[in-house]
Amino acid sequence: MSLKRSAFAKKIVPVIVRWFDEEVEVGVRPALWNQDLLNHIVTLRFPEGGETEEEAKAVELEAAQVIADTIAYWDILDEDGERLPVTAELLISLPPQFVAGIPVALGEVMSAQGKD
Repeated sequence: MSLKRSAFAKKIVPVIVRWFDEEVEVGVRPALWNQDLLNHIVTLRFPEGGETEEEAKAVELEAAQVIADTIAYWDILDEDGERLPVTAELLISLPPQFVAGIPVALGEVMSAQGKD
């Protein structure tokens, strides 16, 4: 069986991210969680203390955008029950423990897939 390279980028995998007793479905593009993504995040120049607040925010926003680009959708809703769009700004506003749970949940799904 063969697979076109473009099919990797199109694949969206639903994962469940837990936040205490809540579960949130997040649609992740697993092909984008690759070495290029990790290298991009690692090479960002995070604040060392001498940067301005604006420079620090710009780096934080860029890192969040890199991660947001890997998320197709999520079941995070506004007060009217409408799904919120995936944005770097919203990602930054979420608890870091929740955001860190996204690649963990993806890893669990991908690991389980490999055992089939």
